[in-house]
Order: sequence, then C-alpha cells, then structure tokens
Amino acid sequence: MVSELRQRLRGARWWVVLGLWFLVLLGLLALARAAASGTASIELGPFMFGSLALFVLSLACLVVPSLTSGAINGERQAGTMAVLQATLLRPWEIALAKLGAAVLTAAAFLAATLPLALWCFAEGGVNAGAALVTYLLLLVTSTVLAAIGLAASALVRRGALAAVAAYAVVFALTIGTPIVFGLSFIGAGEGSGIGSRWVLLAPNPVVVLADAVPPLTRERTELGDPLGGLGFLLRELRSDSFGQPGNPPAIWPVGLGFQIILAALATTLAVDRLRVPARRLRPGERVA
Repeated sequence: MVSELRQRLRGARWWVVLGLWFLVLLGLLALARAAASGTASIELGPFMFGSLALFVLSLACLVVPSLTSGAINGERQAGTMAVLQATLLRPWEIALAKLGAAVLTAAAFLAATLPLALWCFAEGGVNAGAALVTYLLLLVTSTVLAAIGLAASALVRRGALAAVAAYAVVFALTIGTPIVFGLSFIGAGEGSGIGSRWVLLAPNPVVVLADAVPPLTRERTELGDPLGGLGFLLRELRSDSFGQPGNPPAIWPVGLGFQIILAALATTLAVDRLRVPARRLRPGERVA
C-alpha cells in the first residue's frame, strides 16, 4: 500500500488532478453562493455546504473509480504482477492494499475540500454533526467506488475497457436507478402509489447521502439547502408509499447496505482473480 501511495505522490498528474479538483469545487461553490445570496429566506451556510456535498459526490463518481480501474490489469501489462504473486503476500493482501491506497487517496481529495467547508461554516448556520456525517458517508461512498474500479481492473485486461466497465456500474447506480424508477410506472394504473418502488432508488449514492445526513438547518424542509431538501422529498416519497405522512421511514439503511454488499462482492471478485494457480483462464490470458 505504501508503494502504491508513493507512486501516486511521485507523479505530477496526481497533483494536477488534486489542484483541478479544488479549483472546480471552489468555482461551483462560489456560483452556489452567488445564486443564494439574493434570496433572503435561504441561509447561506447550509445552502453552500449542501451544495458542496453534492458537488463532491458528483466529482467523486468521476474521479475515484479511475484510481483503481488500472490497479491490477496495469500490473499484469507491465509484467510486475508475477513479482507480487511470488512474494509471501496473499491475494487478499494485494487486493486490500490496492484498495486501501485508493481509499487514502480519495480521503486526500476529501481533505482538500475542508477549506471550502470552513468557508460554509464561516457563513453560519451549519450543523457540525451533520457535516461530520456527510464526510463519513462521502468516504464510505468513495470506498465503494474504488472497490468497483478494482473489480473492473481484475476482470478486464485493457485499462481503457476496465475504466468503461467501472463507469458503467457507477452510471447504473447514479443515473440508471432513477431511470428504472420512472420506467416502473409505465403500465401502472392511474393513481397507483409508490408501493415498494422506492427500493429502486435506494442504491443511489445521492439518495443515500441526502437521506442519511441530519438536517443542516434547524428544520428539514424543501428550502434551505439542496441536500436537506432532497432528503425531505425522499422521506415524503416513501411515507406516501406506506400511508404514514407523520412518521416517514428512512431509505438510507437499505441503500447503504446494498452498497456495502456490492463493495464486498467486488473486492472478493478481485481477490479471486489474483489467486495462483488460477482455476480457469480464457484462451490467451495469463495469470500475471
């Protein structure tokens, strides 16, 4: 894992990406502040922090899978995977080391957003506990995204195709789930309720984040901050499906559980592909 981290730190590309990450988020946060500054009913601090959380999650879905999509197939193409497999390192140790290095790198990207979070706190009105939960969930989501990229690198030999496969899974989670949710109403009778269709939205990382984070303001409403507003709408959506408007249940435990299971399965798959001797290989494929 230390070797993986040193390789990232020695390359100039990593620092360039980190700098671009910060500048893009700074620009987006400034735009969010400018958009909310003209509305007296919106508290700037919670609105800015909620916007920042959604911006960070969106960029993480683009950046984090690439941290591991070439972790295993890159070693095989360079001919260095055999060296690792010939050491005393076990397959699960190799896989977890690569995953751990990617998670620490993602944590560095999250740490780079702390000055922006402090800017939100300086505007006032941000709940510190909610902010802490937000960052913890962003780290968990980053771990899931890194595990997806790791599995893609273990399954697909070519780095570009592995990245495409990883992003396809991420697309299915983020964009595909609301599309399937909408399509599930086709053919349903007029006036039919949500029912159990909310399960289709549960794995979405945006849904999990918005539903799990406590209110950034004193009361969760549609207004105030985009993250809290989305969470409010999600609670109302599921409460309508059960007919309990006074006690809307939470969606995030189901979604977070699905993501953790997905990350565990992806990591297990990567470990299995690193086992030597391999039980089965495609024609022309080599172990290392």
